[in-house]
Amino acid sequence: MKKFFLLFPVLLAFLACNNEEFQIREPFQDDVKYIVLMHPTVFNLERFIFLTENNIFPLPEGYRAVGVYH
Repeated sequence: MKKFFLLFPVLLAFLACNNEEFQIREPFQDDVKYIVLMHPTVFNLERFIFLTENNIFPLPEGYRAVGVYH
């Protein structure tokens, strides 16, 4: 019985970490370079768009921005 009470929380924690929502919507292309935006909150995305649209941080030709979150 003790094993069950020990195994149950471990199994529950393992299943809680399973993320079935993760999807790569399109494959990465070999001829494109990527700039990875970590933790892209709304504020961070707004700032990135502002910086790129106003050429403060110009996105080089052939580069693409990709947001990664967890």
